[in-house]
Amino acid sequence: MLSITFIGSGSDGNSALLRVNQSSFLLDAGLSCKKITDFLKSEGLNLEDLEGILLTHEHSDHIKGLKTLLKKAPELPVYASLGTYDSLADKGIEIESFCCVSDEHSYRIADFWVYPFETPHDAAEPLGFRVEGRSGTIAVATDLGKLTDKVFRYVEDSDMLCIESNYDEDMLTTCDYPYWLKNRIRSSSGHLPNGEAGKLLERMNKLPSELILVHVSRNSNREDLVLDAMRDFTSEYQEASSKMRISVAKQDEPLPVSLNLPLSV
Repeated sequence: MLSITFIGSGSDGNSALLRVNQSSFLLDAGLSCKKITDFLKSEGLNLEDLEGILLTHEHSDHIKGLKTLLKKAPELPVYASLGTYDSLADKGIEIESFCCVSDEHSYRIADFWVYPFETPHDAAEPLGFRVEGRSGTIAVATDLGKLTDKVFRYVEDSDMLCIESNYDEDMLTTCDYPYWLKNRIRSSSGHLPNGEAGKLLERMNKLPSELILVHVSRNSNREDLVLDAMRDFTSEYQEASSKMRISVAKQDEPLPVSLNLPLSV
């Protein structure tokens, strides 16, 4: 089994449930503890059923519910970089079961492998993750200001690819964000605009079966603009992309994606 459900994804908070083989774990905890645990209950899971939490970085929209979650389940392993751990400690978040992971190393967790990789973002030591199980491979690269060769190397040949599509350039220009924030978002350590996923796919010899576009801004983007930007790629590579399903993760509505699901017409 290989599936991911984005409980919520966007500027207000990010968290996903990843299931690989017989194991389940959280990817980030940027939603409230109640929202995360309520969702887990709807899936027949408790915090104690999880193998742990994978953290990409320490920004609030990725760790908002972490402190309360760890109060409820202090023994829950947290897999993160040392830079992220130190930043969380500075925020007063204590982790009893910390598992340090770092760029370009491999880690066996339960019955699957995790390969963290460095991402260009303005956090202490941010990471993306490539996860390999018996059923396939999923790669997650979100909160990155540019597509680097390293990012490409780790996401290439994945069966499921979760990649950021944060903002539309025109909407970002006209939205009410302050000038400094717009510059931060556009910077090489900020976020990816619409259309960058297509540029990434153009370099691939094999496209993923599932493409999930994530971290869509509520204030400077819309789902239809995200999909419009992808049509530039799909129209040029019609045959190759015809077997790839494209989904957009939402802020307030869970999005389940599984390799076992049939392609929609």
